[in-house]
Amino acid sequence: MRKGSLMAQYAFIDSQSGFESAFGDLLASQFLSVDTESSGFYTYYSEVCLIQISTESRHFLIDVLAGIDLSKLGVLFQDSSHRKIFHAATSDMTELSRQFQWQIGNLFDTYMAAKYLRLDGASLQSVVERYTGIRLEKKEQKSDWKRRPLSKAQLDYAHLDTLYLHSVMAAMKDEIEKEKLTEEFESEMQWLCRKPADAEGQSDVDDHNSTELPGWSRVSGVSKLTPDERGRFAAIYELREERAKAENIAPFRLLTNQGMTDMATNINVKSLADLRYFRMNPMFLKKDGNELIRRLAVASPVMHPALPRRRKTEADELIESKFQKLKAWREKIIANRKLEPALILSNRVLFKIAKQQPEDIDQLQNLQLMSEWKLHHYGSELLRIVN
Repeated sequence: MRKGSLMAQYAFIDSQSGFESAFGDLLASQFLSVDTESSGFYTYYSEVCLIQISTESRHFLIDVLAGIDLSKLGVLFQDSSHRKIFHAATSDMTELSRQFQWQIGNLFDTYMAAKYLRLDGASLQSVVERYTGIRLEKKEQKSDWKRRPLSKAQLDYAHLDTLYLHSVMAAMKDEIEKEKLTEEFESEMQWLCRKPADAEGQSDVDDHNSTELPGWSRVSGVSKLTPDERGRFAAIYELREERAKAENIAPFRLLTNQGMTDMATNINVKSLADLRYFRMNPMFLKKDGNELIRRLAVASPVMHPALPRRRKTEADELIESKFQKLKAWREKIIANRKLEPALILSNRVLFKIAKQQPEDIDQLQNLQLMSEWKLHHYGSELLRIVN
């Protein structure tokens, strides 16, 4: 933090009575600045461990693992009368929806605002420093949030993630208004709150095959391996995934991607003693070392990481042609507005439009691919291109 800045007082909530007492303050507030801390850096299945909330005058850290009934908080989050301020809301919203089935109403995402304002940096640290002059420390960014008790350093760090969000939002709202982006931005916020769950986490790449690639083939550097090395890498990766799921531990904590690559390219790994050179998790070595040696010995060469692709039909060629025309249209918008491609329409959205070929604005709207603002301003041109 900037020298001389003071940390506001916060309340750590780890009991039902504490939550009930705090909830009255939350309910009376005009806005809620919200962040979450999850276990994903340590566990295979990510779990929300802490929810931070700041209001006009109070700041709360709620221990999600304390067995508190938080259902009233979910109702409040969805209530549109309270503005909810997040930074990079999509990841938090996805976790809250997956774990609690909570939705967010009346959202302001300072990360998205930074993107629309074309700021040099869109991280929380960057926007807080830009609008408040305070530099946040990130020492606990990779902390184990599932561990109890949480340390004071962890709580102090988590508290700062929401402390300045309202000040940042207030300044950003003025800039968005000056740029005449208010209507578009607010429409995008409404869309983020209601977009289909199956749109979350989908890759925005130009791979339009229905066949999903195996997880190991997406690891950086695998395409440079020889077929024999690739087969060994796949064997290691699959066993690592099995153990990571069984123990609910982040895969890289069993063996890093670089460790897997080093092991796959070493043909002399033939005994448990040989495995010790690759800094494996001792538990992984103990439980799966012999099975890993066996799988390495029988691994078959893999000629290419991609699965076989089906032959393209005339229909496929037509879809691809329309998709490329939609991308060319987007490039003109980007050149004029200087926004990132995904802020216009992502590749995934453009390809789905090309594939579905909606014939009118109602059919395009029913695809649930974009905000009302985008539908109104881009819809006619999109329909003209695909038809």
